[in-house]
Amino acid sequence: MNSLEFFHAHFGRHFGDTPSAVLQGTHPVKGKAPSRLTSGHVAIVKASGSILRGAFDVTGVETTDTPSYELFARYLLNWSGEPFMLLEFEKVLFPVTNLFVSYDKRRVRLCNAKRVTDLNIPQILAAAKRDELNGPAATMFATFKKITKDNPA
Repeated sequence: MNSLEFFHAHFGRHFGDTPSAVLQGTHPVKGKAPSRLTSGHVAIVKASGSILRGAFDVTGVETTDTPSYELFARYLLNWSGEPFMLLEFEKVLFPVTNLFVSYDKRRVRLCNAKRVTDLNIPQILAAAKRDELNGPAATMFATFKKITKDNPA
């Protein structure tokens, strides 16, 4: 299954449209006017049930108000091994060419409208110990640190 098929099977079909229309169109929001998936919205797309940050009124997708990187970090810390997508929406339209499936914690693809960032989670944790992080990796590690401090194993 390629990335577009994966996206549609586990996320897009719940919106009832093509991958391009899901990423670029408007969708019903609970108690508000329809809106696009835009800044502040993120999604974890997976076969066992996708999760969307935002108040969208979509049957078949769990919605949450958990902060973006905390949602990603909690998922990665408890990852079961199933393929997934991490999607971060912005004000600009999200091209379907930026959709990638992740299969391994050593190459997690954080996909957004402007770029795709590869994150190696074990390497992020090691680099953080040496204080050599910047960009999305630094944000992700800071979130890991907060979660494990707030909820020690």
